[in-house]
Amino acid sequence: MSTDAESVGADPRYYVESVARAAHVLKVIASRNGPASVAGLAKHLGWNKAAVYRIVRTLDALGFLRSTDGGYVPGPALITLGQAALEATGLLPVARPHLETLSEALGETVVLTVLDGPDIVYIDCIEVEAVLMTRSTVGAHLPAYCTCSGQVQLAGLPDSEVRKRLCKVDMVNRGPNTLSSLPELTGRLDKIRSEGYAVNDQELAVGHRSLAVPVFSYDGKVAAALSVSVPAARVPLKGLKGFLPTLLTAADKISRDLGAPAASSLTEAYERCV
Repeated sequence: MSTDAESVGADPRYYVESVARAAHVLKVIASRNGPASVAGLAKHLGWNKAAVYRIVRTLDALGFLRSTDGGYVPGPALITLGQAALEATGLLPVARPHLETLSEALGETVVLTVLDGPDIVYIDCIEVEAVLMTRSTVGAHLPAYCTCSGQVQLAGLPDSEVRKRLCKVDMVNRGPNTLSSLPELTGRLDKIRSEGYAVNDQELAVGHRSLAVPVFSYDGKVAAALSVSVPAARVPLKGLKGFLPTLLTAADKISRDLGAPAASSLTEAYERCV
């Protein structure tokens, strides 16, 4: 994995590659569900094992990673930093009450995500105990191209920016209905801009369905995505789409609380973005 200034579009005059390499290691470890070994990291990143070892030992000493029997996991300093970043956006305290109301109204798991490069990050979720339920984890990363939360946020970007973010992403088939090419995805984004929502029917994984709508910030840009996730075996597509009015109402309340400018429709709101 390249970490030079050109690969990330940074000005080389103000770019420290050693810092970038450490940041890449943190991102990889944070995206995993379990510990990451030095050997596994070196193989994934395509870097020298000794170099990776020095980086993780340094991050461990600083509290950004924590060593376990199986490898390295995010440390307390990273958790503190992430929480501070989330609170600085003002999004979490504004959105949380609406997530609680939404989850109670739908009786399903609801999730709030933000865009991070080519991925989405779960920043808050409320899980509902039910027969056949989906699991969501705060801090988890997923590819934006095959998630409805990612797609409604990508739809808020110009197509040129979408291509830039996804140019190095391997759009593999993760489910039976995954959109595995950029032309397919850009066509979907046009539809989302017109309709104002996205449906994921087993694009991310077999048996998984979700519905997402955008949340707008004070500057009129898409700030996040609000979604509901269900197991396909329990909730048919028609039933999932029946959640849309309630989901839209919750997202609109969050947007207004964030100071988003009024729009006559989500189509108009998207037009302001792109």
